[in-house]
Amino acid sequence: VLHSHPTMSSARSIPKKATVVEALAESAKTKFGHYQRRLPSTDASRDSTTRPSITIPAPFNFTTQVRAGEREKFEALKRKKESAAEEKKRIEDEKLAKENEEALVQSRRALVHKAQPIRNFKPLEIKRSDKKLTMPFSPSFGLAKGPNCSR
Repeated sequence: VLHSHPTMSSARSIPKKATVVEALAESAKTKFGHYQRRLPSTDASRDSTTRPSITIPAPFNFTTQVRAGEREKFEALKRKKESAAEEKKRIEDEKLAKENEEALVQSRRALVHKAQPIRNFKPLEIKRSDKKLTMPFSPSFGLAKGPNCSR
């Protein structure tokens, strides 16, 4: 069980102004005895002219919140780029698959045997030759004495 400090308000854990001042006064009495300084009064009876003006703080942002926003924008852009790249890749894959299918169909068509018609050549004409016939003679292998003797 957590025990709250007597000078803290239970709702928001922020010290109450009056109780803090009293606690400081008591601690100063016990520490320094009669040499204590007088604490500034917290009365609202002062004039508004002598009272210092209240500073209104400007709104602030944590760096982590700014960074988270930037990171979210970056991730959205990254997702957009990735989806565009995936779409482009899908289109390219479909195109490639279609080309492969067409090439397969063409190669299968080329493999089918088709009968070729018989070609009509011009008829062969046989002519008689004008050359004289060769008169054969028997070689006389054993009878020849010189290198150029043929008869």
